[in-house]
Amino acid sequence: VHLCELAVAASLAGNERAADLLGRLPGLRTNLERVASVSVPVIVEAARGRLEALPRRSLHRISVTTLGPLRISRDGNPIVEPDWSRRARVREMMGLLVEERRITRSRVAAALWPGLTEENALRNVRVTLAYLQRVLEPDRPQRAEPCVVRTVGDELVLDDDVEIDVDAFKRQMLLATDHDRAGAPGSALAIYRDALALYDGDYLRGLDGEWLEATRARLHVLALGGFLRAGELELA
Repeated sequence: VHLCELAVAASLAGNERAADLLGRLPGLRTNLERVASVSVPVIVEAARGRLEALPRRSLHRISVTTLGPLRISRDGNPIVEPDWSRRARVREMMGLLVEERRITRSRVAAALWPGLTEENALRNVRVTLAYLQRVLEPDRPQRAEPCVVRTVGDELVLDDDVEIDVDAFKRQMLLATDHDRAGAPGSALAIYRDALALYDGDYLRGLDGEWLEATRARLHVLALGGFLRAGELELA
């Protein structure tokens, strides 16, 4: 939030690099809303202007489960359409977007189709992205810009409003650790339980690729440490 506020102020002063930074901040909508509620009037006005310029929100609430098999829900209902369930590349592209949040088309092509020429791989990116857009926003008007996965220049950007379980898992694990270190084992155990209930297996289980191996290993270690510590607190 503080970085967002500083970037808005610097952008007002004509700093182009600050304006570019705003476009790359994660959770931009949420941070701008917070700045617009707490800052000084001139910054509040600028933050509200930025909010109004953001792309429209999706008509649906999209949530993604990554701890275990990759699953997507639209307004709480699991997506089971054939374009999702029968197209492995569509699921892989969504997994890659969840991992990176913002990624160039060329990197998508290299990650998902490493054995093809760049031209053919980029063609596959376009086709697969069209299927994914249809899965995520089936009732989007034909001429309307996508909301959930947007194109910004040469980059694909996953919207900040998408709810992803791994984000909640990491927040809860960090909070549990803070309570544990502060000498509050009872509350730490309760938070560990809530966090670990989200862990339904390895990150993006069923997908393969070098691009996810480091995150998968890191989350596995984090979960294992959480289970062990929660067990110690139970015994205590």
